[in-house]
Amino acid sequence: MDSLVLLALLPLALSPALPPRVQPSGRSRLPPVSMQQSEWAKRPMKDINKAGPSEERQRKINELMTKLRARGSVGDESLTGSTTPTYVPLHERPEVLSAAAEAAEKAKAAAEAEAEAQEWLRLSPEEQLARAQQGREEEAPSESAARQTTSGIGGTWTGEEAAKVKKHKPKVSTWGVFDRPADISKAYGGGRRIGVGGYQESAEEREKKKALLAEKMKEYRKSLGIDSSVEEEHVDEIKAAKEEAAQLMRFGDAASAVQKLESVRPWLCVTSDLGGNVLLDLGFNLIAAGRSDEANAIFKELVRRSPNKEVKRASQQCLFQEQAQSFLKVDSTPATNEFAKISRLTSVKGVKRYALADAYLSSPNRPPVATLSEARMVLRSAAVRRNGGAAPQRIPQALSFVRTQPLSVRLPQSVFGADGVVAAQQSLRGEWLLGLSCKEGKLDFAPLEANQQLFSSVDAPGSGSFERLARGALPALVRSAGTIQVCWSGGNAAAASSTQDEPKQGLRVRLATQSASLGPVPLPSPPPTDEEIVLLDGTICVTYAPSVGYMVWARPSMQAPSLSADESLD
Repeated sequence: MDSLVLLALLPLALSPALPPRVQPSGRSRLPPVSMQQSEWAKRPMKDINKAGPSEERQRKINELMTKLRARGSVGDESLTGSTTPTYVPLHERPEVLSAAAEAAEKAKAAAEAEAEAQEWLRLSPEEQLARAQQGREEEAPSESAARQTTSGIGGTWTGEEAAKVKKHKPKVSTWGVFDRPADISKAYGGGRRIGVGGYQESAEEREKKKALLAEKMKEYRKSLGIDSSVEEEHVDEIKAAKEEAAQLMRFGDAASAVQKLESVRPWLCVTSDLGGNVLLDLGFNLIAAGRSDEANAIFKELVRRSPNKEVKRASQQCLFQEQAQSFLKVDSTPATNEFAKISRLTSVKGVKRYALADAYLSSPNRPPVATLSEARMVLRSAAVRRNGGAAPQRIPQALSFVRTQPLSVRLPQSVFGADGVVAAQQSLRGEWLLGLSCKEGKLDFAPLEANQQLFSSVDAPGSGSFERLARGALPALVRSAGTIQVCWSGGNAAAASSTQDEPKQGLRVRLATQSASLGPVPLPSPPPTDEEIVLLDGTICVTYAPSVGYMVWARPSMQAPSLSADESLD
């Protein structure tokens, strides 16, 4: 029995001791809080919304920061120093101090005014008059002294007004190191009223400002190369040169087209549409003439500065062409001129059909030739095709119109210089094909064999020799040879070529035939004849003689020949 009791009590002995259980009770162990009315009636209400340190703590912090600033350990504009204390006594508040200071100043001013009035009453009338006169002289500005003013909206202000304003020196160097007025508005007139009832700008001042702005903008555009005023003054010349260059390129004369566009290049503006397109055409013509380096320089400038998307895209494509040729290892060789071969081909027989455009082209109601560019186009086409096409009546119109134009537009500008005769001889030298002749409105188209060769002389500038195969008095082709002399009519070549203005004399070629033959049969030499040069450029030459009328000559390849070493005029 005892052993059974011990076995039952053994688990209790081995388990840890547990604290005694406390029975919960409904009453709190804390004593009740009770306050008498005398303990809280006279006490101020506690500020439960207050945040931050206490007033005593804030005072100690301010004293400590003042000592640190005095030692230089803390800057003048630290975060703590700029923090407004949580509680400021009433007598230390800024609004109270400023009101007291203002009241003191008013009292002081009133006392001074009272004292000044008492002193004024004690003066005699003569002394009062003298003092008033002295005050007016002191207040009046000196007329001899120059007054430097500051301009702005609302009027001008002198430096004296700015000097009266209190100065302010920034405490932090990043805000500046020099003194400046504490109140900019008072010093330099800020805050002036504008608009209705305020400052009104006069019409003269407005026009003066506009003129000054326009002048400055013009100088700015000129410095950047975007001044289009010069281009606008020569729009007609630029457009005429562009059309003429397009015609020359159509006939394969790239060199003359380049020369025509380069004559108007100083007037072109890269940023304008007209200037950009003309420069783009000049680049194309330079490539056709074999001057790719100069063309690439123009394309790069257009890519960099032209605002026209089409011009810029075309320039980029031309520049990429060089890269593609280099990558593909393709050398850029000049294309052979096929125009001369094509011009000599016989007409190809095609399908017969109604030419709907012939009714307008051959109509007598069609407007006549009215521009030099149109006249050049008509004569070039007729000389190359050796037929009048659908509008043969336009050929006499073109010849008559060209004859009425001034020499300055019918002849190259080089013939009006000091060496005008030499320049004219160089333009005439080489081979020419006779396209047609026109006398009294009757057209006569020459056969394919009709041509002439002009040679220059080194010893005598302006003179040379010629060989011609053309129709004369007989309907057959007559071969002739002799000497030529290029001169101005009247023999006064120096007077005619001394200026670029239109001379009174015309440019003429005197032909002295030394031998003539009709096939193997010799013919007597005709007397010397003078042929007036009506029109001359790199591709076409129009001459006039009373015996044969107008003769239209064209280059075989529509290009002026280069000057060889044995024919040099130097």
